[in-house]
Amino acid sequence: LEWRYLEIHDVLDSRLDAFLNHFPEPRFQVERHPPTPCPFLKLTDTWDAYLATRPRPRMRREIRHDLRTLERLPSLRRTSVVDDSELQISTLLALWQGRWGALPERQLTQYRAIFRSCLEYGCLWLDILWDRDTPIAGLLAFLDHKQRSFCFYITGFDERYAALSPGTVIVAHAIREAIRGGYRVFDFLRGDEPYKFALGAEVRQTENVTIHRATDQEPRELV
Repeated sequence: LEWRYLEIHDVLDSRLDAFLNHFPEPRFQVERHPPTPCPFLKLTDTWDAYLATRPRPRMRREIRHDLRTLERLPSLRRTSVVDDSELQISTLLALWQGRWGALPERQLTQYRAIFRSCLEYGCLWLDILWDRDTPIAGLLAFLDHKQRSFCFYITGFDERYAALSPGTVIVAHAIREAIRGGYRVFDFLRGDEPYKFALGAEVRQTENVTIHRATDQEPRELV
């Protein structure tokens, strides 16, 4: 298979330079692109230690207040992916779309397949908070057991509950559960949104590279 260029995105690996050395000029041209900010949070041993040392003061007060407020809701309940995986996945995707807009059915099918596969291999975390039978907020993460990393992927909440700060609550809930599970890192993945740093995240950069192959023929593309 002939290829014209190969794109490599979001690499966080010290071996990248050694890999790129296998593509020397003039046969190849290596083009580096601006890095992607990927904040991460170093977790403490306990939830109390996290609250005392990681969030910014205002966020610390908001977390305590918002958790207490929501947890006092008489009909509040929590379900996890092991309770009913299909319901959990469908509910989370509905909350996500309600927050950010509808997705094509083909894309939703792909997401469901990925999530089911991760669940089968024991590397999916998904919790939903409910007001009786109404989902309030949900969050899905991928679990890296070897690196003890909790990788926050998508979240969503019902706008009708905005006064209860469900977005803050569901992320704080996930951080608390990650600490309880013995994870050492809460990885926010891509994006440098301010709330991540208010929660105590530090920034790191992943690398993005395109490898161009020199050829006199008209090859296929491999992306």
